[in-house]
Amino acid sequence: MTANFINGETMTNTALSAHNLDARTFEPGQGSVVLPLPHISYENGFDVSRGYDSFTAGESGFYYICYRVGSEPGGIISSSLHRNGTPLPVLTDAAANAGTRSGAAVIFLNTGDCLRLVITGNGSKIKLREGAGASLNIIKIA
Repeated sequence: MTANFINGETMTNTALSAHNLDARTFEPGQGSVVLPLPHISYENGFDVSRGYDSFTAGESGFYYICYRVGSEPGGIISSSLHRNGTPLPVLTDAAANAGTRSGAAVIFLNTGDCLRLVITGNGSKIKLREGAGASLNIIKIA
């Protein structure tokens, strides 16, 4: 979808902004867990799963995508955005940063591509920070 400006230029309003604001604890063990993002502040052009853990693009194009995961120190080895079940290397954070993981990139999505925010644990419990647990923002730019 597009919106028209007064000078005749257009911009897209296809976007998604989803968050997990709760101090929720996950136990992925040595494996991975898909983060639910149940607080949707804006959604246009995406299908959101019932569990609020997968987001499907409604149209092809270039998208600016950024995410952030804030947790209590320890527990997280990495975070990544998965497209159709495969981690996107440009949107994977495995740095030794205590408690905060993030990523941002412009990527091409096809209609029907499914995105999920995934964290991988080190065997410990992972507790998200209250009010700043996780966020995912996707904006179609072209």
